Amino acid sequence: MEGVVYMMRNIFVTLALATSTLVNASDEAQVQKYLMSFKCQYCDLSGVDFSGRQLEGSDLMNANLSSANLSGANLEPRKHEKKTVATTLDSANLRGTNLSQANLANAILTNAYLRETNLSAAKLVGASLRDANLKGAIIKDADFTGADLTGARVTESQLATAMFNVGEAIYEKRGVSDDKTEALKWLILAGSRGDSDAIDLATKIAEDLNADEVKSAIRRANNWRPPQ
Repeated sequence: MEGVVYMMRNIFVTLALATSTLVNASDEAQVQKYLMSFKCQYCDLSGVDFSGRQLEGSDLMNANLSSANLSGANLEPRKHEKKTVATTLDSANLRGTNLSQANLANAILTNAYLRETNLSAAKLVGASLRDANLKGAIIKDADFTGADLTGARVTESQLATAMFNVGEAIYEKRGVSDDKTEALKWLILAGSRGDSDAIDLATKIAEDLNADEVKSAIRRANNWRPPQ
């Protein structure tokens, strides 16, 4: 049975690749065609200038937008639509881009310029944000569970918000294991940076744990070091 499932999965992937629009960034006509259709799975859009464009509801699953200029662009999903954004955005200029509720799970955002970018409620689970500039970005309710923020430029307030979001996601079991001790660790870290919501939720979680579990969470928080 597993062999059949694996075979069918490969068939679907092959069909998806075969039927996707293979756009090359150097072909202006193809880029314009994409702008009209808003669908460009597996496209090579590296280096394109989409600054200020209205790209609501765009389907850019597995597209390559490395070094692209998306400053001021709107990539927010249309109402009731599932949002999928490119997975390769390394060194992209995303300043002021609206990525609210975007699905950026496992996206490559290494060295991306995300100043003043709207990432509210965005899904950044497992994303690589190494050396990304996030100063001034809106990250309320964004999910950074498992994200790599090594070398990322963030403010203390943003770091506290990210920690709170991770702790809350673990506590609410949003795609991660139910580990209240780990959730408490992140909330303690966020609370120590002045996040009042984190303090409230940490207090609530601590009431459900025994003394050893609370001590373990405190120990984990004390041993945590920001990625360098």
